[in-house]
Amino acid sequence: MKKMTLKEELAKLRNHELKEQTLLVWMQVGLTSMALGIAFSGAVASFGDRTLVVKIVEIFSQLLILIGTTGILAALVQHKLKQRYLRKKYKYKPPFSLASMFAIMIVILGVSSFVANLLYMIYYVF
Repeated sequence: MKKMTLKEELAKLRNHELKEQTLLVWMQVGLTSMALGIAFSGAVASFGDRTLVVKIVEIFSQLLILIGTTGILAALVQHKLKQRYLRKKYKYKPPFSLASMFAIMIVILGVSSFVANLLYMIYYVF
């Protein structure tokens, strides 16, 4: 097998870093959506009444958390598929992805937040 030149090695590393950067941007968008959902849920919880508007805002906040979590999960899956493609096509083993590990933790946080808010909404709002 031909030894890779420094230029080829750096090009593959740059490609990997660009994929990491894309994953981080999607995580930022997902976290923003989740934070808005949690903020709306907390704001509605402070009202204390059970009007139709409160119920609609609670459902909207749940959707924001769900959208943020699924967006991060989709970005993580796409990132892993692109890493696999790099490994297969170019016989390149990308370095450990700290962004992937962080994305997994955020998805776990998002799912637990969604379940907690859903239980709160069922018990107190409806």
